[in-house]
Amino acid sequence: MAERKIRAGYYRRYDGKVVYVVSLATDADTGEESAIWTTYPFAAVPRYYTSSKKSFCAFVEVNGERKAKYKRLLNMKISGEVIERLEEEGFRGPVRKRQRPQPDETYDSRKYQQSLTYYAYAKDLCEHYNFDRSKYRLCVKEKRFVAITKSNFAKLKEDLQFLDNALKTVLAAY
Repeated sequence: MAERKIRAGYYRRYDGKVVYVVSLATDADTGEESAIWTTYPFAAVPRYYTSSKKSFCAFVEVNGERKAKYKRLLNMKISGEVIERLEEEGFRGPVRKRQRPQPDETYDSRKYQQSLTYYAYAKDLCEHYNFDRSKYRLCVKEKRFVAITKSNFAKLKEDLQFLDNALKTVLAAY
C-alpha cells in the first residue's frame, strides 16, 4: 500500500466525488507524506485539504465490495487556467516528462534497395547501417513493424544480413 505513488492530477473518490491532488508534502516532525488536494470543480475561494499517504492509498468497503479510496483519472486534462491559478497560489505546476521523438517521425523517409549502381548501393548500406540495425532491433523487440512496412522490413533484413556477412568475410581485414 505504501509503495503506491501519488502524482498531481485528478482522482475520483470511492463515493464519486472528484478531487485534484496539487502536490505531496512531508510532515517535518514525523516524516510522513501527505497529499494536498482540493475539490473539483474548483471553488472561487479555494480550500485545500490534506490526507496522509496511508489514508489516501487505503481501500474501503462499499456495499460489500472492496474499492480503492481514490482512483486516478487519466482521461481528465489539466487546463491552463488551473495551472496559472495554482502557480499564483504558490504551488508548482505539473511537471511534464520530456517527450521522446516518436520512431515513426524519423524512420519513415528511408528508401530501401533503390540505388542505381552497386557502388551507390554499397555506400547507402554503409551510411545507414547503424540506423537500419537500430530499426531492425526495435521491430524485433516490439514484435511488430514499427514505422516500416512488411515489404520494407524484408528488404531491411536482407540488407543487414548481406552487410553483416560481408563484414565477417570479405571486409574482415578492413
